Amino acid sequence: MALTPATSLAFFCSMVLLLVVIVDAGGIAIYWGQNGYEGTLAETCATRRYDFVNIAFLPTFGNGQTLMINLAGHCDPYIMAALV
Repeated sequence: MALTPATSLAFFCSMVLLLVVIVDAGGIAIYWGQNGYEGTLAETCATRRYDFVNIAFLPTFGNGQTLMINLAGHCDPYIMAALV
């Protein structure tokens, strides 16, 4: 039984519709904290453009080292290390 162009098109459209209905691709995420000119974390969250805001960046960790978070120009990493 050969497929006709109409049958192929109907099958393709139903598959696309099925994917649109059942696929949950999540939300938009942004990485905040490595650009001192990007505004505050509160300002970024207040835009409501993003579902997720990733803020962690640990350049120093493990082997008994004191953790140090680096948020570029947003805060002093040495003060933050003392808080961790």
